[in-house]
Amino acid sequence: MARISKGILGGLSGKIGNVVGSSWRNIDYVRAKGKYSQKEPSEKQLSIQQRFKMASDFMRPLSPFINIGFNDRKNRHSYAVVDQIGALIKTGFSGNYPAQKLNYPTIQVSRGSLQDLRFLQLTAIMPSVLSFSWEYDEGKYAGHPNDQVFIIAYEANSHEFYMFDTAKRSDKKFEKELPARYESRDLHCWLFCLAHEGSAVSSSQYLLRKGFTKTQPPTAKTAL
Repeated sequence: MARISKGILGGLSGKIGNVVGSSWRNIDYVRAKGKYSQKEPSEKQLSIQQRFKMASDFMRPLSPFINIGFNDRKNRHSYAVVDQIGALIKTGFSGNYPAQKLNYPTIQVSRGSLQDLRFLQLTAIMPSVLSFSWEYDEGKYAGHPNDQVFIIAYEANSHEFYMFDTAKRSDKKFEKELPARYESRDLHCWLFCLAHEGSAVSSSQYLLRKGFTKTQPPTAKTAL
């Protein structure tokens, strides 16, 4: 059954024969009903399905930060999470089906015009401490001292995220103790800034904190 709420040219909701009416982003549209196929999906189709699931599983927990990270005044739009899932499917993977993997350094969690963190480094203090440092001089570098710094740390095996929003640009460092189980695990990290008045964001910066071992002492890493 279908209904037409705006006359014959718009507002069709439901199915008439092999025509389906619906709306998306307040735009009414009609499409032909898809045909059921008994064919086995191709490897390309399976590859896209796998990418979609992996991209969705990765992006959805980040929704609060993604919505901030893509709300720059020069890049303002809705549906940021949906858009970034699409971008991740296109450019965020390496390898071939069924062994595709997320290519973490290529992933962006924000994009904007604000100054990023200058000379950002992942500084190694203790295996259980996540520590970053950057430079800031109000008279030398762009950005406001009260710009907010957002930090994301991701452990792939457990699919666990740690997200922090308590640092400011003028702090010039951030330290957080994590559970001991992360000492030997790699952590994929992204940082970005939100302007103090909320009007702009910086593009995200990526760092990898390698898991510590007894034979491999902590070392500092510079942002990509």
